[in-house]
Parts: sequence; structure tokens; C-alpha cells
Amino acid sequence: MDSDTLSQGDELRDPRFLTSANKIFSLQFFSPGTSKNRYVGIFYQSLDTRHTDCHPVWVANRNNPLPDASGILMITDSVLTISYSGGDPIVLTSNFGIINASATLLNDGNLVFREVNPDGSINRTLWQSFDFPTDTILPGMKLGINFRTGHKWSLTSWVSDDVPASGSLTLSGDPNGSSQLIMWWQRNPYWISGLWQYGRFDNSPWLTNVYGLDYSYISNENESYLTYSVDYHEKIVKLSINTTGWISVTGVAGVTDFNLCPFSATSTAGCVNWMLPECRNSKHQFIGSRGFAYGHSYTFNKNYNMSIFDCGLECEHNCSCIAYASIFENGTGCKIWTNDTTFTFSETLIGENVYIFQTENASVSIIHMGRDTAKKGWILPVASAGGALLVLSFLLFCILRRFRTKAAEEVLLHTIRTREKCSTADDIENDMSQAWELWIEGRALELMDTTLERTNQENEVTRTITVGLLCVQDSAADRPSMSDVVSMLTNEYLQLPAPKQPAFLIGTNTREATKAAAVEKTCTNELSISLIEAR
Repeated sequence: MDSDTLSQGDELRDPRFLTSANKIFSLQFFSPGTSKNRYVGIFYQSLDTRHTDCHPVWVANRNNPLPDASGILMITDSVLTISYSGGDPIVLTSNFGIINASATLLNDGNLVFREVNPDGSINRTLWQSFDFPTDTILPGMKLGINFRTGHKWSLTSWVSDDVPASGSLTLSGDPNGSSQLIMWWQRNPYWISGLWQYGRFDNSPWLTNVYGLDYSYISNENESYLTYSVDYHEKIVKLSINTTGWISVTGVAGVTDFNLCPFSATSTAGCVNWMLPECRNSKHQFIGSRGFAYGHSYTFNKNYNMSIFDCGLECEHNCSCIAYASIFENGTGCKIWTNDTTFTFSETLIGENVYIFQTENASVSIIHMGRDTAKKGWILPVASAGGALLVLSFLLFCILRRFRTKAAEEVLLHTIRTREKCSTADDIENDMSQAWELWIEGRALELMDTTLERTNQENEVTRTITVGLLCVQDSAADRPSMSDVVSMLTNEYLQLPAPKQPAFLIGTNTREATKAAAVEKTCTNELSISLIEAR
């Protein structure tokens, strides 16, 4: 829909979208990260093609995801709703008792729901997205409190990069009426900006007008809030709170991230002095590494909405905790390892992100594998890489042969012949589908060729099949590198991750996929990035 307005009776079906009149903002359906859920969000569509932002500035249904692409944004009985197959409509606006209404995406990124007069003219604004921020404020938005109505303009973090649901961190005004901002963690003060004086907050010298953003703080008997403006509108401009409590300011100078309360700092202005156990001090840190962790871990009820930030705080307050990580692939849940269990960590280029306690007296056993291998990959003999490729090729041959040969008893023991009959894409997809189903049912050894049945190499065959399935996962980011493949095949003690569904099995309607791809553009962000930690 090449329009900025959704009128009563219109339907905005996934993957169609609205575009503001100045072509800077769009309202569209999207799936964040690796999630399959669908949401409705507002995105920057900057005129500067170098500055494309893939993180929405607002999400309509952050706590009510759609399970599939059947979503429809529409106005029913003068109420703005999102309907989808198999569920109750998600209501975005109240029933104002009006006859006709429309929803328009304005040039400043504000979605406004307005009453329409019989002659088609606009009567009044009934609801606007600017009053309900998610994790971002744009120029002209407010961050604070309306004392007259009790309404709060606040930012709440996502649970993870894949889950827009409301997280545990909230940035808002002081409910007591002072001219300062407070970041809360689960309703406990985490950071305080200090009072607004002389054009800045006492504890936030970085929150000034040096990044091309003109801040101002309004405080009177009716309301108290921070807002800002800019002199340019063709670039991405926003202030956001991320999943770990950092503040990101995007302006003419690029993206600057501020770590308000780094755990390693001895003291930081504005940070609430939580009473940490004596076992923790400023020299202690939890450093993130990618790889595989071994040893018994404790999980916190597998809480789906527990972020990695929440998990880190749980670990910091537990003197026996030596490492922590998310449970689920979307970055949610929490599991920790304690010093009363055997914990080792193999650092590789794949696996999960594990945050490990680092101190001079740490006794955590870390096996450095994939990273060193990647840095010194030229040392590996060419024969190793060739051998790994040969093993994978043989695996593919065995899988195809297991399901396609017409005479299983005619096994050639010494020669692998080129198949006389070429397989179509459908043939390969069918073979891979059967192989995948056998693996997830725990019957992977049924893929083993009869020539290997008496060799007592079941473990090696199972390991090779698993590695082969890891190499054909749907997402290229999940597939192991060549050096990782060599490590997996040569180190029998390395625990392998469970493969995800192969790419061959993902059914896609080409026409719909092309249409959706036109809407959900590839993320290319060439903004400069600065990382600043408070002192």
C-alpha cells in the first residue's frame, strides 16, 4: 500500500506496509532476528541509503506476537486492531464511540489515530504512538510524567534482540516530581540521571547538545519530561535503551553507546550502590565467549522473559556462580554454573555465548580451540581440509544412496560411482527430509551404509551425520566454519550442538518471498559506533 493512511474499511495485510509522506518512516510487519513471530513496527527509511536502520523505533504488539504471517492491521468499528488466523484480535486503541476514523503515519514517525468528519476532514486526534514508546524516543517525543493524568512516557528494554517483549529495565521520569530521569530494574532504582541544571543532568554530562540533538527539559505543575529536537530530518536520529541497560544515541555523529553502570567500575555517578556480596569487587568481571560449556548447570525455572542482563545480576549476587548463559536460542532464560561443579569451556567459533568469571585467582578451565584454529588456520595441512570435505561428500552420498538406490544388495565395496540418474531439487529435498526425520527420532544410524555395519564405527558415523546436518542448517550464521568442522571430526570429546532444521526443508512461496523481501530490506548500517563507559 503506497500510502501513509489506513482508512476505515481498509486492510493492511502482511507483508504490505504504510509509508510516511516524506518517505522517511514505514509501518510494516516484521520478524526480529531469528524469530518466526510477527510484529507490527515503525522503521526508519532514511533518504540517505547508507543509513538504513533495521531496529524498529516502535512496536505495536511487543507483548502479543503473531504466530505467523496471517496478520491484518485494520480499523473495525472505529477501533484500530491487529487480527490474525486462529486468535482474538489485538486491540491497539480504545472504543471512543465515534463513527469514522483513520490511522496515519506522520512525517515525524508518529502513528496517529484520528476521528474523521463526514466530509472527510480530520476532527481530532484520539490516540498516538508517541504516547506509548517502546525502547526508543524520536525527536519531539517525551520522556517523563504527566501529573494531571498519571500517564508515564517511558522506555522499556526488549528482553533480547529477538524478543521485543517488555524487559526488566525501564527509563522514565521521577514519580516524585523532581527534574531527573530514573532507570529502574524490576521496579528497583538502578541509575539516576541527577537534576537537570544549566542544560544538562548532573550525572549525565554526555546527555548534552554535542551529538546534534538539542535537548530541553520541561517541568511544571502538569507535567515533567525530557524532549529533544534536530535541525535535520534526512538521517536517523533516536535515543534508545538496549537489553543490557546501555543508552544509545544516534545522531549526525553516528551511534554512541553509553554504559551507565559498568560492573567493573569502582564508582559511577548515578548508579545506585547495590550491596554486592564481599566476594565481588571492581576487579571481577564476567567476560563473554562463544563456545561449548561442560558441567551441570542450574536453571531459573526456564523463565522465557528473563534476559541475559537479569541472568548476569543473578550470577553476580551468587558468590558460587562462575559462569552464566541464556537457555534459549533467542537469548532468553538463565542458567548458571557454580564452583561446586566441574565446569570447563571449549572456546570455538560456534556454540553459545557464555559469560565467564574472570579474576586473578579464577580456576575455570577454558579450552581454547576454534578461535586459535581460525587465527592460525594456514597451519592446518591441506589434507585435513580435503579429508573433511571428502567425509562430508561421502556422508551426502550415503544419505542419498540409502533412500534412492533400487537394489540395496548391490553394494560396491571398492568403488563409488557417479549416480547415473540425476536428482531433481524435489528428490534431494525428499532425501534430506527423511534424513532429518530419522535424526530427530534418534534413528540416525539407519542412514549408515551396509558397508559399515560390521565395522563397529557407530559413534563415528553418528558424529559425521551430525556434523553434516550442522553444515546444511537453514541460517548460514549457524553453520560451522571449515576449521570448526575439522575440530568436530577429529576431537571425539567435543560436545556437538544439536543441528537446526536444514535449509532444504524450509518451504517458501517464491512470489510471496520476493514481495516480503522488498519490504524487509537487508540491514546495512554504516554509521560510526562509539562505546563510552561512565567513570
